[in-house]
Amino acid sequence: MVLTPTKPAPADRSPSPIAGKDVRPAWREAFRILRPGVPPPSGFTCPIAFLFDEAALGRGERRVAYAIPDSDPASLSDEGRRRFAARDEPLCFGRTLDDPIGGQLAAGLLLAGFHQDVEPDSPLARVALASIATRSPKPHGPDGAVEASDLRPTP
Repeated sequence: MVLTPTKPAPADRSPSPIAGKDVRPAWREAFRILRPGVPPPSGFTCPIAFLFDEAALGRGERRVAYAIPDSDPASLSDEGRRRFAARDEPLCFGRTLDDPIGGQLAAGLLLAGFHQDVEPDSPLARVALASIATRSPKPHGPDGAVEASDLRPTP
């Protein structure tokens, strides 16, 4: 099945926008391809987690090192980039909640659920809920009509 801007084929799932400087195009694409009532996968890290120096957190120190939003690769030290590379992890940067949540709403998705939880392996686990998940299905109908099934929690 081919997806085109003029004739979208509804989908039961979409890719999750997890990285990149601007995630809003991914939310717009999710809205375009999803079937009504289907939420895109959406989990992200609370911006507070990106404020702190990761090495200091590992030593039990909470030292603010970065501003939010922060999407400048130059803000990370050479040592910080080497740590990410050694773990084969992508570079991650803090955003405001406007990007993940506001982007979903601006794309036309409904905010029908919100959950925060701890990241068990994070040094912040003792003091902050750093994981966030939203349930934001595509509404039924071009007028944004809502059906009761859109608002039910996912089992």
